[in-house]
Amino acid sequence: MSSHSIFVFFVLLVTNIHAFVASDGLNVTALDSSGKLTQVSVLVNSPSVFKPIVDSVYPLSLLSSFPEDVEISEYCSDLLLVLGQRYVAYMSCLIPAARPVKVCQKCYSGYSSLVQIYQNISSDQMGPGNVSCRDSLLHSDRLMLVYLLYSNVENIWENSNCAQCLSKDFQSQTNDTLFFLNVLNQTLSCFEKYKQGNLTELCKNCKKSYKDLNDLYSLKELNHTLCIDLEDAVCKSERNTLFTRHTM
Repeated sequence: MSSHSIFVFFVLLVTNIHAFVASDGLNVTALDSSGKLTQVSVLVNSPSVFKPIVDSVYPLSLLSSFPEDVEISEYCSDLLLVLGQRYVAYMSCLIPAARPVKVCQKCYSGYSSLVQIYQNISSDQMGPGNVSCRDSLLHSDRLMLVYLLYSNVENIWENSNCAQCLSKDFQSQTNDTLFFLNVLNQTLSCFEKYKQGNLTELCKNCKKSYKDLNDLYSLKELNHTLCIDLEDAVCKSERNTLFTRHTM
């Protein structure tokens, strides 16, 4: 074999090796014994390509617990569970009480229970084993989810002004609230009784109860003792323009 043939052989060999990068086989052009160029196919095992194991025994998600979660004691974990249950119960009460608005009258018991368990979590008081849950449950991460959820509940409660209609321990409605609701119900019953009859009869028979209701409302408004339930109920009654238009 001449030096020129050897040179051509190596040039072709290098060219085919370069093409091998994009293929699983190697076609080599070589000289046979008669000096003619021929194609020689050489099978080479290509390097394996990484493929994710879809059905791995380890799911592609975070584990439910980490070794570093040991700082959350069993006592704190139990408190967190109770808080979640009471939070769900309170939300389940609020939604149906949205219309007509009766969030203070119907949901104060659920709110009181939620406040109680949150205070147990947020206080400095030590639980069993000299454990406090405040830091581990309320301030252990940037989101502070428990604190955020409870703050939303507090905002709803404060904006509703429910404390003005309930006892200090949120265990019952005040006598003042019950009296107001009684006057309101008397007024609405009077409207209902005479709305189909003569307007003169409606004005004559319902004027006193309506005036008493307005006086009570004005006094509460002045003293900032109206909760959302009473406010909405009176606004709804005043939508009965039949009475206000022909009587007041």
